[in-house]
Parts: sequence; structure tokens; C-alpha cells
Amino acid sequence: MIFKFLKICLLSLNFIYNSQSFELGFWRVPTYSYYKNPITDDKTFLDEPKIIFYYNQYNHKSLIDIKDDNLLTFKFQSYDKIGGIIANIHKEVNFNTYLKNEINFYYNSIRSIINFCYRTSKNNYELELSSIELSAFRCGLVKTYTYREKLNNITQLNDKIERWAFCKTTLINAKTPTDKQISFTNSFEYIHLLINDKNKRIIKIFTDNIIISLPQFIEENKPFSFLIGCLISANSYKQLTLNYNFNGILSSLEFNEYEPYLLKNSL
Repeated sequence: MIFKFLKICLLSLNFIYNSQSFELGFWRVPTYSYYKNPITDDKTFLDEPKIIFYYNQYNHKSLIDIKDDNLLTFKFQSYDKIGGIIANIHKEVNFNTYLKNEINFYYNSIRSIINFCYRTSKNNYELELSSIELSAFRCGLVKTYTYREKLNNITQLNDKIERWAFCKTTLINAKTPTDKQISFTNSFEYIHLLINDKNKRIIKIFTDNIIISLPQFIEENKPFSFLIGCLISANSYKQLTLNYNFNGILSSLEFNEYEPYLLKNSL
């Protein structure tokens, strides 16, 4: 009887930890806010955060809480079932207002979240990257965490994973999001993190190894792509690419998972 009672207690505690701790609070987190001053037009605004917040609870305001018919929410679960990506993204660009996307890389008790926003520039026919907010959430119920290697530049990332032998790609057509195309390769397409045509893209590594390759400007009648990645552990890199067509409509999403070693039945 005592053993049965203890088992019930342990199961209850496990349920509380896995469900309520993440959803109801108990978080420790710094949030870094970068924003461009529209008056001074500071081109170095991503060098240092303008504001740093420290939260004791999970009170991060997610895009998913905002009712907007132009928002889509996608969840890509990792093949290992212990991590993945939640993406709240705009389906279509409105050049008269703004475009804001949120990517949440989750892994065990860690949440690495990036929000990036584009607003109408001085030239009314284009949008300009105006702000980025990054949060490095840690569950307060966990006392220790696995050390996350700090990346200093893109070359360091490429040197680390260009020899990795496993990549799983999940491709989704935005018009038919329930249909997924899954493929496996044995190489890392790192070239997309190095190409910067005439300095038109912003390629940078932030806190928690969040990596971006974003266009500085979004022009009307021209297709564009957002690339957001995160080295979530020493042996796992996740990358999401959002592709918009020349009408500014989300056309496809590509989720890549990179690992050092081949997995059984992967190729």
C-alpha cells in the first residue's frame, strides 16, 4: 500500500513538472531587445541590445496570444521527440503595416525564442528590419543544465558541422500544411549562411546560439527567405527556412535537423 501511494505521488509530481512548470511559470530568463531608431537610422543597432529584461516567470508575450487571421502556427517535433520548433508566422506581407514572426526552439527544459519585426521604411514600397527580441528561457525547477557551447561566428559553426553526416529535412507547402515531404541527406548546406549578396542580408549569431540570415529590406514584387537556426546542443543543430513568393505570400517552410552521425534507417 505504501509503495503504491509513493508511486502515485511520483507520477503526480512528474505530471506537474512536465506540464505546469513550462506553461504556468517557474522560469529564469534574460530577454535581449534590439530595435532601430527610425530617426537616427542607426545601422549598428544589432551590435548591442538596447534593453535587457529579466523574468522570474514565463510571462513572455507570444504572438500566438494575439488574434490575427494573418498568423499561422506550425510545430515541428524533432525525430528524437525531446525538442523541436514552434513557429508563429505571418502568411502574407502587408507593406502598409508590419511583418512579425516568432520562432521558439525548445529542447528539454530550455526555450530559445526569437521575435523579429519588419516595418515600413522611408521608402513606402518596402519593409525594413526594425527590431529583434531574443529570450533564453530556463525552467526554474531544474537546478543544473547541460553546458551549451557558445558560438562566436558563422565560420565556427560551419567548421563544427560541415562534417556532420546526418540531415533530416521536413518540407511543407504553406497551401497544404498537412502534407509533409521528408528526406534524408548526409551533408550540411552551410553555403546559405555565408552568401551575402551585396550586403543585402544580415547574418549574425545571438544569445543561446540563435542564428539569423535575414534580408535587411523586403521589397514589393520580389521573393525573399528568412533563415533562423539554433545550435541547441553540442550534437544538434536545428534550422528553419521560411520562403515567400513575389506576391509576399508564404509559399513553403523547410525544417532541417543536423546531427554528427547517421541514424539507423535514415538513408
